[in-house]
Amino acid sequence: MPDTLEVQRTEDDAANVGGGNGVAARIGAARRAHPRIALAVVVALLAAALGGGFWWTHRGLPGDVAVRVGETDVTRTQLRARMATVEALYGVTVPDVGSEKDAFWRDAAHSVAVGLVLSAAARDEDIAISTKDVDQSLSQVITSFFGGGAEGEAAFSQALANAGTSEAAVRDELRRQLEINALFAKVTSDVVSPDDAAVAAAYDDRRCALRLPEKRRIRNIVVASKADAQDVLRRLLRGDAFASVVAAVSIDASTQDTGGDIGLVAANDLEAAYAESAFAVGKGKVFGPVQGEYGWNVGRVDAIQQGRVPTQEEARDGLRQTLFSEAQSKVWRSWLTDQIKAADVQYADDHTPKDPLALPADGSGGQAAGASDGPGTSESC
Repeated sequence: MPDTLEVQRTEDDAANVGGGNGVAARIGAARRAHPRIALAVVVALLAAALGGGFWWTHRGLPGDVAVRVGETDVTRTQLRARMATVEALYGVTVPDVGSEKDAFWRDAAHSVAVGLVLSAAARDEDIAISTKDVDQSLSQVITSFFGGGAEGEAAFSQALANAGTSEAAVRDELRRQLEINALFAKVTSDVVSPDDAAVAAAYDDRRCALRLPEKRRIRNIVVASKADAQDVLRRLLRGDAFASVVAAVSIDASTQDTGGDIGLVAANDLEAAYAESAFAVGKGKVFGPVQGEYGWNVGRVDAIQQGRVPTQEEARDGLRQTLFSEAQSKVWRSWLTDQIKAADVQYADDHTPKDPLALPADGSGGQAAGASDGPGTSESC
């Protein structure tokens, strides 16, 4: 009878946890993906690494087993416990809608299956993570997502309680992630950084894809209701100082001390409706009200930085790192393909991924969408 082991984690989720109010929570909160998408990102990253078919079946499993890899079973209860830990760490939650909920658990099983394969490989490579490394990783998670000091510790403990998980489970999760990181480093250790000629050639090929987006420096006020936002708009249009209105009415504590300044941001950094409004007006103009995740927003555009294609010198370091990462990915994909092909993966019918063989459109780590087909000029971009 297969051994039943705890669920394994494979990749970092993009979801953030916590945050302040309004657009200033903006770039964390506004970018936070839908839970279904957030978990799909995990699976997509893993699928991208495969470079080929995922060897799987769903021949008869015991009723309580969601996925089996080799002789290791992950029960439905364990899969849900694993997602509770992910929720506490990264804010990924189970959708309420039926079809989205079903897809979520299929993605979860897919992610866990790949994680089990990777964890077995880490053991085979004698990769060991020290308690000190886990402690450091946990400290970084708490500081980054929950804040420092006693308040951060308390917020972390509350998140564990809300998700129904424990610090021990979180430590196990972090240890597994560190194992995978070490495994990736070992597998790709022979990859070398590209030379200047390769970087120059890539710049000619990709200059349009490297285009820097338009950015705007924005000040923002967040209030609780549309009526309050309309009142804010009237006050600003009659000439009241923006910082004074922020101090008087904004509920966004994170920008109280900056007069509502949320910095220089691109449209993709913001909630879609807010970005549409903020990028439709000229410099010095007020916009809104716009409803966001944390309230009603009224903003002002203080400066506009036009989008442009960077020079080769400006792009060199980032492009060199991109090429290096792509070379690492190619080696990792080839190696992981062999690992997956050697594994025996079985899913319960209701946990089988929609398409275990599918790879994301840009999963190869190749040229980004929108890149030119050949050399061009900045003007052509």
